[in-house]
Amino acid sequence: MPTMTHQNIAAATPVPSAETVIAASPVTNVNPATTSKIIIRATFNLLAGTGTTAIVARLRQGNGTGGTPLATGTITLAAGNNGGGVISVEDSPVWLAAPANGGQYCLTLAQTGGSANGSMNAGDLQVDSLP
Repeated sequence: MPTMTHQNIAAATPVPSAETVIAASPVTNVNPATTSKIIIRATFNLLAGTGTTAIVARLRQGNGTGGTPLATGTITLAAGNNGGGVISVEDSPVWLAAPANGGQYCLTLAQTGGSANGSMNAGDLQVDSLP
């Protein structure tokens, strides 16, 4: 499986009750005739902010919160605790091949019930293609 992009997630701050882009992949293009699917995976570990009860993670097409959501997952995480998760999804190479789409994916996190920012401890975003 060729790795198209792989990056460690730099320090990011999930804000209370708002979806925040934590990482975006570089722009990538593929040839849909030679690629059967795209696999997007993200891991994350963070310290939950004050008042937080859960973390909602999303993988989206594009590089912002307005992109099409491909996968959503929720983990219970009490305020002041460290926790994390893994989220992954398959996507069609047709979307990456269309020049207007920019060929990016992003990981977003939202704290539910939060009244103070959380902070990322570590994370990783990887985009792979399958022939």
